[in-house]
Amino acid sequence: MEKYLLIGGAIFGGLLLFGSGGSERGEIEAPRDETILDAAPASASSGRYSGQFTATRASDGHFYADAQINGRPVHMLIDTGASSVVLSRRDAQRIGIDVGKQGFTQRASTAGGEIAIMPVTLNMMSLGSLTERNIPAFVANGDLRVSLVGQSFLERVDSVEIAGGQIRLR
Repeated sequence: MEKYLLIGGAIFGGLLLFGSGGSERGEIEAPRDETILDAAPASASSGRYSGQFTATRASDGHFYADAQINGRPVHMLIDTGASSVVLSRRDAQRIGIDVGKQGFTQRASTAGGEIAIMPVTLNMMSLGSLTERNIPAFVANGDLRVSLVGQSFLERVDSVEIAGGQIRLR
């Protein structure tokens, strides 16, 4: 029997995330000659560092972050309703994760429908001065237009506060 995971709330299924176009902010192009740390099968172990991150609400009502994953930049939507960090296939490939079809062994039910996903562990993920290690995550095999910062990262920070048009992580 297939495993099903719930990966997000209403945000996940919206047109913002799925479709044929790119994100409004565009993709961040990373140099191709850097050494990249490989992702491994999912496991959890936090390497907590103190720090903080603040983002201002975008004109579309969402919060975005320019994260660093395994030393590479990834533009992401902060989705407090998503149970996990979820990378688009394109972002995963760009940061050096092998996304061969044999790895998409699980299914996720989302507001936008069912998708195939591949579990990975991100060696390091940073938002501002918040840095966490060994983050369980998934790569979506579909038209995810922007990668998501979900609870597998957010649950490791001490506080998440939304007030005055800003989100603050500490």
